[in-house]
Amino acid sequence: MEILKIIVSFLSGGFAGSLLTYFVNNHKNKIQELCCYYIEDEIISKLPISFGNTTHDNLQSKRFMIKNTTNRDIDSIKIVFEFESKAVVTRWKTSSKAGNDIPKGKIYEKKNECSFVVKHFNRGEEIEIYLEIGNVEEDKFNITEQNITGIKVKYVDKRKPRERKPVKMVEKKDLGNNE
Repeated sequence: MEILKIIVSFLSGGFAGSLLTYFVNNHKNKIQELCCYYIEDEIISKLPISFGNTTHDNLQSKRFMIKNTTNRDIDSIKIVFEFESKAVVTRWKTSSKAGNDIPKGKIYEKKNECSFVVKHFNRGEEIEIYLEIGNVEEDKFNITEQNITGIKVKYVDKRKPRERKPVKMVEKKDLGNNE
């Protein structure tokens, strides 16, 4: 009988330990959410506006704050802001603990897309991104992450209620950019 008690205690202790390990690992390894707060937007011009050789039908600004709300430090992540197909990102500024314009934004062949590579993004840190966009028609955009697994960007509208005009955070396929 004494031997049976010892065997049962070893088995139940091992089983409880493995269950605890399973739940801790499952929580730790789940897909983490990186919050992107939409802070404010402003219509700069409803009339056509020119920058050098380029004329835009209108011009808007949008301010976002990205916060590392995951349970880990991120070595490097690429965050991409994409707007409707006729939109053009005309200007961008960032600010972080490292200073202004860090990380630097880049526009490649698509003028409606601006990407930022964030390095050494620790838990709880924030990056503020200011974008000016021309030729906005439907006010649709997409925010996505690239070059990383286990993390997904979560969109949160934090604009003040009086400033909330209808905007749509849509899937990339719904932007109408057929490329």
